[in-house]
Amino acid sequence: MSSQPEVPVKPTYSAQAPSETETIPLDADGKVSDTTTISSSDSGGYITLDKGTTSRTQSGDYVSSIQLIGPDVPNIPVPEELRAEFTGIAYDCQPGGVYFDPPVTLTFVIPDEKWEEVRSSPLVVRWFDAVNDTWIENPTTVDYPRHTVSVKVAHFSVYGVFRQSAVVQQPGPDSSPSMNKTGGSLPSSLSPSPVSSIAGIVLMFVVLSVYRNRKKNA
Repeated sequence: MSSQPEVPVKPTYSAQAPSETETIPLDADGKVSDTTTISSSDSGGYITLDKGTTSRTQSGDYVSSIQLIGPDVPNIPVPEELRAEFTGIAYDCQPGGVYFDPPVTLTFVIPDEKWEEVRSSPLVVRWFDAVNDTWIENPTTVDYPRHTVSVKVAHFSVYGVFRQSAVVQQPGPDSSPSMNKTGGSLPSSLSPSPVSSIAGIVLMFVVLSVYRNRKKNA
């Protein structure tokens, strides 16, 4: 078995009663025998394990039962700088220290009233690293029509949904386009260049010289 990153087995953070433990169907090789979905007791979150997935502890033992505790996990340590971004939705995935190969999918189903509150901001899922006491961002998929937020999970921990501040790129000092009188951008094909301006002046002098010569000869 390949080595896994250190993720401590921790007690559950939730003060509420945990949901019932759900059983994972395993074949004789310890792999998930059929694609399985395990939901939290409130149906607000669920994990999808594809057929052939293995679930093991750090010591290599197979795991045949898991549970999701949430969506309110009141005692998780959210630092001050992230409190405004935290949506209040999180699940404590148990047992801690379980690894999945390949990763499983954790999906959050956002209630309609909460969705109206958070949908204007980009949403991202973070997991709590108890070793370093920090929240780590995961690549996140948001399904706007279905009001769901999903993430691939390689190991169990506490996973929460956070708002993500949108970054607005400011134009540089030399990025302002030329403007025409109506306020729109002047197309580059119509913008006068220095070369064309000089050529126009030279042409004007040539025409003027020819006119004067003809006038003297008349």
